[in-house]
Amino acid sequence: LPPPLMITGGCAPQSSALDNVEYVAVGFTFSGAPYFRDASSSYYIYWDPTCSGTDSTARWIMDKDVPSTTASSDLDGDGICNYQARIDADDSSSPPLGTATWRVSCDGSWTNNDLSLTFITTPPPPPPSPPLLPGLSVQVDGPCPLTDGGACATSPRHPDKYGPDERCEFTNVPPNPLVSLAFDVEADDDCAFDYLVINGMKYCGSSGPTGVVPSDGNITWVSDASVFTTGWKICWANAPPQVPPPLPSRSPPPSPPSPPPSPPSPLSPPPLPPLTAVPLQPISVSSPCSLTDGGLCAASPNYPDSYGINEECTISGV
Repeated sequence: LPPPLMITGGCAPQSSALDNVEYVAVGFTFSGAPYFRDASSSYYIYWDPTCSGTDSTARWIMDKDVPSTTASSDLDGDGICNYQARIDADDSSSPPLGTATWRVSCDGSWTNNDLSLTFITTPPPPPPSPPLLPGLSVQVDGPCPLTDGGACATSPRHPDKYGPDERCEFTNVPPNPLVSLAFDVEADDDCAFDYLVINGMKYCGSSGPTGVVPSDGNITWVSDASVFTTGWKICWANAPPQVPPPLPSRSPPPSPPSPPPSPPSPLSPPPLPPLTAVPLQPISVSSPCSLTDGGLCAASPNYPDSYGINEECTISGV
């Protein structure tokens, strides 16, 4: 069966059936479509391929009549299309999820009414806490897991975001100074929304209770219905180090041979004497090459940058 269905947004006359009302799937009709019933068993939502038996429009219907599970059409058996809300839909797997416009009977007249439908999914239970370290007997009531052998605890799903309306009660916490390894909780001057309580003091925002000693052995975690962050991880004892198993004894491997001595560094060549202009016969160079260093040298175009394409120079009188 599908999960429960939450409906919100219904007009005031239909609020008891269509505004913040949970419907539970209770079975399947002849077509294989699921049908739903609200908690009071007063209203049903079901898919009817032809609500009058002759009408050709398939639709999801909200009605007080229990739908037949054996009839192929006109599931309420009244021979007419009589209901309190409907939306045309060929998809029989579920009512349209998200926000959609239904035709709803409000104050005796049919009105376009935007209804929001969502499936209510139950989060998986938290994994079981690991065995406690010797000497620790911390207990927790709620979804906050103990970690590191009972030496630490985190907010639910940390380092992912915690959820709405959570509460955890820790007892038998040892009177050791706490260490906040992570702390990111919805900030508020009075810590009125999400917070840890230690010794009657609330902690929220980014300043965790590092150094605080839980003198009464109790810690409480509370979150409200909105604004969720990555939460916290606090410790009250040191977790034992994970010691790797000893390696089997064996003879040490032979030492590798010493590398050969490095060859002596070559001597640096002596510096070149400075260039001195000497009287030479006139030297000429055609563009785009150029003479440099008092006529002792010549350079390609744009040197030291790259020369260009299709260039030609003639140097004479060398």
